[in-house]
Amino acid sequence: MDLKSHNKVLIILGMHRSYSSLFARWLYECGLPIGDDLLGPKLGNPDGHYEDLDFVKFHMHILQKNGLDFDVDGNCSEIEINQEDWEKGRRIVDQKNQLYPQWGWKDPRTCLFLNFWRKLLPNARYLILFREHTDVIYSLINRYEAQRLRSLGTAGKIVTKIKLWKNRNNQAEKYLGVWNHYYRCILSGLSTVDQSNKIFINTKDIIANDEKIFHLLGEEWGFNLKFKSMKSLADNNIKRNIERKFRFAQDLVNEEKEITSQLHDLINF
Repeated sequence: MDLKSHNKVLIILGMHRSYSSLFARWLYECGLPIGDDLLGPKLGNPDGHYEDLDFVKFHMHILQKNGLDFDVDGNCSEIEINQEDWEKGRRIVDQKNQLYPQWGWKDPRTCLFLNFWRKLLPNARYLILFREHTDVIYSLINRYEAQRLRSLGTAGKIVTKIKLWKNRNNQAEKYLGVWNHYYRCILSGLSTVDQSNKIFINTKDIIANDEKIFHLLGEEWGFNLKFKSMKSLADNNIKRNIERKFRFAQDLVNEEKEITSQLHDLINF
């Protein structure tokens, strides 16, 4: 594989439930190839995930081999990747490069594999979506509870809702650890990437800044795209921040505050 490939590659990063599906859909509508086999609609994402299944299946396979799932909250370097995985990753990149002069992908699990992909794609550009931890946690809880309830009858739903409500704070604390982990992996994994090759976006301003982001992608990074307003795709999906009360372990709170501070310092839009 030619590590000095002239292909333009855009990697979309962010924690789960951080509007990365909306952003990937927007780029797709603007003309960026983001996969030929995309993960379709599911509970919590009725318009589709816009995730390239080549990458989703690859990441999930490695996580499963390591006894992990998307909600990992450990050390960023703990995931073991063997030679077979490296070869598979190279084949995926080679195939994409042969098909498209410019391309990208979105899968939140990519955050856990940045050291891997940076070695295979040293010239990639990174677009990082930041969403406040409270909004992410609440969205994850809503999805988790909806998944638990959807196949139950009326009586079963009542009992399960009570159990879920009692466990909400524990679930929220777990997801804060996951939020911390994903953004910690982003910060450490991209720490040596030149600032000109990464942009950080606060999702609360994502629609208002779509033209500025588009301009950067085209004028500064050289992607050949056709502008389409993100507002036409959002369908009021961008929710306002609402204060939600959870009780978290102090070490998780301290880490979140440190991570949020670092991310705010890096926000471009």
